[in-house]
Amino acid sequence: MILSASRRTDIPAFYAPWFFNRLQEGYLLVPNPFDPRTLSRISLGRDVVDCIVFWTKNPAPMLPRLGELSGYNYYFQYTLNPYGADLEKHLPPLEKRIETFKRLSDKVGRDRVVSNRLSSPRPSPPLPFAIGLLSPSAVHLHIGQPHRLDRFRCSFSAAALGCSFG
Repeated sequence: MILSASRRTDIPAFYAPWFFNRLQEGYLLVPNPFDPRTLSRISLGRDVVDCIVFWTKNPAPMLPRLGELSGYNYYFQYTLNPYGADLEKHLPPLEKRIETFKRLSDKVGRDRVVSNRLSSPRPSPPLPFAIGLLSPSAVHLHIGQPHRLDRFRCSFSAAALGCSFG
């Protein structure tokens, strides 16, 4: 299972303690999108999670706890853009985000950090990424309503991310 954390909510930036608590507990509860009163218990065991994809504009809150991801395959989809505080009220200045990008890459390796760099001064729609396009199998983890899909496998090699249907 691929755990997508998260395209709608920046879990690394705003919910890192919650996420690490869920990993420590070994599961999370996911509401059914058609009946939010019905919850499914999803295992977060290393034997179940093939890959964690962190979608973020600011992974700084996770940096001190990256060691807790040991044993998981994971990578960061990191978006850097030049928008100022008028559009991105809860983000550090661009220079600080670039420094965080470098620190993250130094800590986890550059093969685990993928960057979207947007240069337009105006907002644009999010850039699609392969996981989102191939999604016949992932758990999209959102503070909201995640969705479970099956059959997608993801693994890391020393130099690149390889994905296949299995």
